[in-house]
Amino acid sequence: MTKIKHFLFFFLSIIFFIVIFEFISGITMKFIIGERTRDYQERMIISELYKDIDLETYRQDYKYLLNNFLYDPYRGFKNPPNFKSTFINTDKYGRRLSSYKSMDHKADLVIGMFGGSTTFGIGAEGDESTIPGKLQKLINNNCKTNSVKIINNGVGVYNQTQSMIWLIESLSFQKYDYVIFYDFVNETFHAHQELFYTSSLDHELPPRFLTYQYGLYVPPKHKKAKVFRFTKQFQKTNTYQVSKIIYFKLINILSTQKEQKVLNKKEIKYERSKAKIKRLVRNYAENMRVINSLGKDYGFVPYFIMQPTLFTKKNLSSTEKTIPHLNDKYYINFEKLVYKESKNFLRYKKNFKDMSNIFDNEKSTIYIDDHHMSSKGNLLVAKKIFQFLESKNKNICKN
Repeated sequence: MTKIKHFLFFFLSIIFFIVIFEFISGITMKFIIGERTRDYQERMIISELYKDIDLETYRQDYKYLLNNFLYDPYRGFKNPPNFKSTFINTDKYGRRLSSYKSMDHKADLVIGMFGGSTTFGIGAEGDESTIPGKLQKLINNNCKTNSVKIINNGVGVYNQTQSMIWLIESLSFQKYDYVIFYDFVNETFHAHQELFYTSSLDHELPPRFLTYQYGLYVPPKHKKAKVFRFTKQFQKTNTYQVSKIIYFKLINILSTQKEQKVLNKKEIKYERSKAKIKRLVRNYAENMRVINSLGKDYGFVPYFIMQPTLFTKKNLSSTEKTIPHLNDKYYINFEKLVYKESKNFLRYKKNFKDMSNIFDNEKSTIYIDDHHMSSKGNLLVAKKIFQFLESKNKNICKN
């Protein structure tokens, strides 16, 4: 009888500990970690920019989209093909439509836009309200004798390397006249994640790991065993999330200290953040070279645009000042250093365009989080891209 009591006491103690830890972890995730993270759907409501759309249907559409993401061995994951919903629609290749029509219509010029979730259109009220959608409408309205088709190749969380692989894959079935890469938020985010999750001085995380940390990891399709289903449910708990953060951070600290001792013995000065930023920028420049070479072989002209963010906007509105991501000072400083280094290194590249300051004179609300925008911001970006294309290419508008 005593053994049974001891066992019950031990069992109940474990249950009690798990419940308490889950409760403490929940508070940590909500009020400490959550204070520095984005929830664009909640911010859409707060921004008051979406009074004319059904936000509940919008939420369901995006949830359904994410649940249908597909595994990709080279890019990590990709948009689902032929996805149909009220606010989001893709073609047979998973490319979001730039109008409410199909992507099959013919045009005099074809422009492919590559990037992450901002290019894809998180925050946009519909397919036509994305940056590619707005740009297509702008060009076609202003160029009466020259029809243009903008192909939205944006995929959430993609960095430039993933987009470059997507470009290479798409060249087997799509011809482009121009290609635009709209970048630097996800490049910064991935580099920042590597500082936290890696320890080796020269180590980079694969895209699948990064997207998994961000909640978008998509494994290859297979039959899910009961144990697998249980572990997936456990991974959703606050206990797992906090334990994972503590584990990776401890490994990161201990390994970095060990490596630092080796560097100190060799009298080598090394600052991880600066080294990671330098590597990021050089990698971006090398990818530009590859894409430029592809352009010569496949007959398209590539352009690379540095996108604006909440942290590059000089005058924040009262609503923008409440965006939680502003609390993450370390990330903000890291992003500013990335942008500064990138501008200095890439400014002499003829096909690089810095658009990070295009909202300097805008005092109204543009952002719903640290970089996603409604159609209002997307239109302003599209106008700047159109002006840039016109200044570089006379054949954008034949008339």
